[in-house]
This record gives sequence, C-alpha cells and structure tokens, in this order.
Amino acid sequence: MFNFIIYSKDRAAQLELLLRSMKQYFLEWGGFEYNILYKCSDDNFKKGYEKLKGIHNECNFKYIEETNFREQTLSFIYERYPYICFFVDDLYFKSSFSILGRSFYKYKHDDTILCLSLRMSPYITRCQIKGIESPPPVLNDDLRWEWREAKGDWSYPMVIDGNIFHTVEIVPLLRSLDYENPSTLEDSLSLNPIDKPYMICCEESVVTNNPINKVQVVNDNNCGDISPEELNDNFLKGKIISFKNLIRRNNDPHQIMTVKYEEIT
Repeated sequence: MFNFIIYSKDRAAQLELLLRSMKQYFLEWGGFEYNILYKCSDDNFKKGYEKLKGIHNECNFKYIEETNFREQTLSFIYERYPYICFFVDDLYFKSSFSILGRSFYKYKHDDTILCLSLRMSPYITRCQIKGIESPPPVLNDDLRWEWREAKGDWSYPMVIDGNIFHTVEIVPLLRSLDYENPSTLEDSLSLNPIDKPYMICCEESVVTNNPINKVQVVNDNNCGDISPEELNDNFLKGKIISFKNLIRRNNDPHQIMTVKYEEIT
C-alpha cells in the first residue's frame, strides 16, 4: 500500500530514535518496506550506520548508501503502491497512527485532499522556521483546511517530513523536477504543488521534528547546538537518545528539545 522513503545524513543516532518510535506508535509499521537512503561524511559516521543496522535489522528496513540522490529516489518508487510518504532523520513519532484511523480513511476517499499531514494538528500554533505565530486555520469537522488560505506550516503541503501523498499525483513531479538532496527536493516540490485545495491532519501530531543540528548548507533554518559528531560518538559508545523527556504535545512542527541518553538494552 505504501512507499516509505527515509533520508538521512550523518545522523544514525537520530535515525535510530525515528525507527524506534515508529515501531512504538505506527500500528502497522511491520507490514511495509522502508527504503532508507543514507549518506556518510566520514568513516566514523559510517560506523554509526553499521551499528544502526545491527539494532534495527528487520527485513523490511532496506539500508542503501547514497550515490545519486535523484536516481535512487526514483528507483524506490513502486507505482503499484497507491501512497508514498517521506521521512527525514530528525523526526520522531510521538502519537499513535493507524491506516484504519479516521484521518487516513477520509484522505483515501476524498479526492479534494492533497495530502495527509502527520505533523500538523489543531494544537499547532507556531511556525519555528519563519518565527511567527500561526494559529490553525478554519478546520472542518474532519480536520480538513484550505491550505492556500492559511499561513506558516499550515500553508506548506509539499514537505518531505511526514506527509502522505497519492503516488500517482506526486510521481510525475519527482520525475520532472531537478533536485540533488532532500532540501532541494522539498524546495522544488513546494514550487510545484499538487493542484488540490485541502490538506488534512490527525487530532494529535503523529510526528515532530527535533532540529537539534543541521547537516546541510542549503538553508539557514534555526537549529540547536548538539553536533552530529557528539551524537554519533555517544551512539558508538552504546548510548541512544532517550524518548522519555521528549515533548508529547507540541505547538510547532519543529521544536528543539533537550537530548538525554540511555543505554542500549
């Protein structure tokens, strides 16, 4: 049913949190295949991904080292699957999600909806990236809204950190646009949105982005000051990011949070 594509660079420790939390909160996670495209700046980061493969070694996790971002992205798309969802490695799941839930059912059966956002919810009131207040737009009873009339993240449907799209609608864009990394992919998609009026979300944000660092130079988004090197070194020493202190109800899709560690069990 789904294409899942996960992008990661130098952040095996953060990706480990995403996979661990997904197993906890995505009820049907085990029924799908995940193409994980990762990139390493040096051998130490590569060791981090090798360690990650040993921890999350289920057969439906396919780890592929990046050689050509665009070509590999296109190779992961199977048009027999009606839906596609992208994740990035500094996301984590924090609320339950099921494909049998009301929001996905509505998205599946309403052709006016562009995407199902796993990161938005009625509690989102700020846009950290733009540094503005962005209270929810008018939400219908089923949590749809007109994204062109909204602001902040409410007006940004073509993200690659937790939106579900119809494969048949986004594949032509993926094949026609130019991009060479996750940031330029999202930029290109945002300039060429699918022509539908509505987005839809869940009652609680399913995923949250924890931008504690930055591994690209394409944009100057705000981020925290915990380096990928520090996280990777601790990961190689047997420490993983603790889930216990992370926010469960967020008011922004991007919230910098304190990192604490726990031992791998």
